[in-house]
Amino acid sequence: MTESLYYKDAYLKEVWTKVVAVEGRKILTEKTIFFPKTQDQPGDTGTIDGIPVLGALKQGEDTWHMLEREHHLKPGDEVPLKLGWKNRNYSMRLHTAAHLLSQVLKKNFRLYANNIYADEEGAHLEFKEEIDLITMNKALELANELVQSGVDVDISIEPETGKQAACIGYLPRFNCDGLFAKDVKEVGAISLSGGGFKGEKFVVSINVEFL
Repeated sequence: MTESLYYKDAYLKEVWTKVVAVEGRKILTEKTIFFPKTQDQPGDTGTIDGIPVLGALKQGEDTWHMLEREHHLKPGDEVPLKLGWKNRNYSMRLHTAAHLLSQVLKKNFRLYANNIYADEEGAHLEFKEEIDLITMNKALELANELVQSGVDVDISIEPETGKQAACIGYLPRFNCDGLFAKDVKEVGAISLSGGGFKGEKFVVSINVEFL
């Protein structure tokens, strides 16, 4: 079982840990700061013992790291993990922005996102119904007002389910296992990058600046 340090501190950039298992270029360690790829976050990159990490993959209770090249690491080795902070910072801010906009649409316009996902083009919210541009711009304005004023993102663990829940300012609490900025002010301006039907789903696309 890998200890996921990013849930304790999403801003932790370096740590030493022990190699537990090796399968070719895949490395399993006792602890990790690398968030694995999920539907709504692309996953982290960085280095292990100076070797580039292409990504991390969750398998049951373990998190495996895929290295870019062959190596000489073996179980028992103590190694430094260094996070690619620019990518983490961007994905965490983008993830926070997507949920912020989703909750603004839910509370103020009774519009419910059925799915949120991210790719190389940004974050995307899926809806059953079409959202007109006036409504979308108003929701974006409200979301950016919260960003400018700055509100905390409260993270907690639901006692009944053991799942992570988040609450952004006055907006409704929601369940999500992803990583969030501590304060929405860190997100920066949220911009609308697209909107339209993809099949039967209406998809709203957003982005934030890569810092």
